[in-house]
Amino acid sequence: MTRRRITAAVILIGLGFLGLMAVRYYTGKIPPNPSLSSQPETGSKSPANTSAQKTNLPGKSSHTFVNPKYVNETSLNSAAIANRVVLKLSPGTDLEKLAKSINAEVVRKGPLQFATLALPAQESDPLIKQLGKMPGVLSVQPVQILKTTAAKIMSVNPADTLYPQQWGLNKIEAQKAWNLGFAGSGVVVAVVDTGVDLNHPDLKDNILPGYNALTGVASAAAAQDGNGHGTHVSGIIAAEDNGVGIVGVAYQAKILPVKALTRQGAGTDDCVADGITWAADQGAKIINLSLGSDTESEILQEAIQYAS
Repeated sequence: MTRRRITAAVILIGLGFLGLMAVRYYTGKIPPNPSLSSQPETGSKSPANTSAQKTNLPGKSSHTFVNPKYVNETSLNSAAIANRVVLKLSPGTDLEKLAKSINAEVVRKGPLQFATLALPAQESDPLIKQLGKMPGVLSVQPVQILKTTAAKIMSVNPADTLYPQQWGLNKIEAQKAWNLGFAGSGVVVAVVDTGVDLNHPDLKDNILPGYNALTGVASAAAAQDGNGHGTHVSGIIAAEDNGVGIVGVAYQAKILPVKALTRQGAGTDDCVADGITWAADQGAKIINLSLGSDTESEILQEAIQYAS
């Protein structure tokens, strides 16, 4: 397998400073109920021979099953997942049979031999101990919640030419790199977040077809942003040099959007891990995760190791 590099938190040193810029232009343009019918314009500007372009194939993720009963792209709270656990299974383990034996329901299956179960209410603790002793179960962990990192937003007129206000680009001397021809051409950056505004005028030509880890669907419209954070992050990375809004530090790079967090800006470790492995399978060598948690997660550790 080709070795890939993954960057967690913020992909480039100095990009965090750009979050203080005038990005209301990005977050303010997300409609209350984003339409999933529109498709991004990739056209001739998409980089040639880029492995991430395999995402043009729509449909379900080849390694993930998601139970529609548990799909929620709007919100998430600890009570909603209190009875869910992530299992690491031995190859060949019959997940359906295992779940049925303890009256549990399969929430997700995949990636990397992991599966998520919803346990019967009020029985989680004893069942977790029981699961840990069952044949084929290598580990059991409660599902963890991850959230987007906070972003400060300046109040400015979106119609203004904002590049002069992007002091972060000047701080990291981005102009010197651009003058040498390093503006991200041929580079694909996967953004595992709340999605991306697929029709944003300053991003639409730099967006590849993506993946919705919440639903397990890969298509051109699957990763539409309902929160704004993923669009904000993507703009810092690859907003186009087109006279509109701001300029991304790698304005010729392509964004591979992966929606793993809800409209609320929160998600679970199993969804985020699915997004990471999907992006790695598409050939992304840079994966941005602007999110965090105060607990460790085995499934996240394995997904990051898989992508590295």
